[in-house]
Amino acid sequence: MTIKEYLERNHMKNTELARLVGCSPATITSILKYDTAVRNPEHFKKFKELGIETRAYDPNANKKKESGTGYLYYEKIQVAMVRRSDIYCYTHDKLNAVTQYLNGRRICYYVIPKDDYWVVKYDKTIKKEEWVQ
Repeated sequence: MTIKEYLERNHMKNTELARLVGCSPATITSILKYDTAVRNPEHFKKFKELGIETRAYDPNANKKKESGTGYLYYEKIQVAMVRRSDIYCYTHDKLNAVTQYLNGRRICYYVIPKDDYWVVKYDKTIKKEEWVQ
């Protein structure tokens, strides 16, 4: 049952349930109004013992699952803001990620291999008709 159903069946107020569970009344209100997840494992266990269904907090729920997110995040901002520039790639995986991103955005680029890294030079001002394959 939900918290609302439990409160109605037992003729309780939020503050009484909060005391019973061991949390603050604000936690009960937050769960009722905004359907927030329960962060404290002890509180979650107590809700379960009372037969109240709640969601347990998952710290990984809102994290992006894209590979290379940290690296590509800044590169995407750079590509969005700068018409022509260089991107330095120090691993083959990052080179592949950058070139796939540029291909997906249909942005002209070329790669210059150096001794232990690659330089990806891109230019958003070149139109598709001007590309040399």
